[in-house]
Amino acid sequence: MVPGILPNGKVYSIWLDTGDAGYVLTNSLTLLENDLAIYPTGRQSWSSAYAGICYLPSLQLGEAIITNPPCRYLHLQWELRLLGLPVWQQKGALVGLGLMREFKYIVFDNIKKEATFALTGPFVPEKPQRWESYSFEIENGRLMVNMPVEDVQSRIVFDTCGRYGMVVTLDMWRKLPEEIRASAKIKKGRFFSGFLGKLPCRRAIVRRLKIGSLILTNAEIIILPEDSPYLSTGYSVSMKYFKNNVVALDFEQGLMWIKNYGTD
Repeated sequence: MVPGILPNGKVYSIWLDTGDAGYVLTNSLTLLENDLAIYPTGRQSWSSAYAGICYLPSLQLGEAIITNPPCRYLHLQWELRLLGLPVWQQKGALVGLGLMREFKYIVFDNIKKEATFALTGPFVPEKPQRWESYSFEIENGRLMVNMPVEDVQSRIVFDTCGRYGMVVTLDMWRKLPEEIRASAKIKKGRFFSGFLGKLPCRRAIVRRLKIGSLILTNAEIIILPEDSPYLSTGYSVSMKYFKNNVVALDFEQGLMWIKNYGTD
């Protein structure tokens, strides 16, 4: 999440979400505060929330001013209530993969807590020996990274805004190596999805998990039931696994770069 300025001049939270295929998504509270013109499209079947499109004149992220980006809205937001009254309501906007890929590359420095948007490319890392790269393609609005899981070449959905480290279908969980599944502590639970609220799952804690060259300890994996409404394609990995790394998405070359500060 980064700060961004919307047409009323106020600073809002802007989520950078490769898990969303669109350009910009906001909610009804934000569009009311910014007096945005709307075109309602009715109730959404997947969330039951009312939705539509709206005219967003501008969105400023740092020095970048994006004019007239396609924008959708949902009449839906997270709230914190006390005695039945809302004391906090989610406002802001989500920038999806459709808009992010318009930049040549984006760098997420999770150590310095900075994001860099580049209009020229490709991405050329300083001291390349500190970096590793993996190819990716964008298919059906999803960023599919070709990255090994436990040294087995896999195609992984990279979801920058995912709340959990890895989300897998039951079928994909069964395809993980036996030693990984045997070491896991699994319990039934619920997880928070961005737009569908709390959903049932099994929550596994894996003693050791290797993603690319990254070794994770006590890695959390969310296992979805076969009838889950939460859309997942095989493996879905979030930025949570890379919280101690720098990650660059090079849209010009189709490469995901990963740097560890501890690497010489």
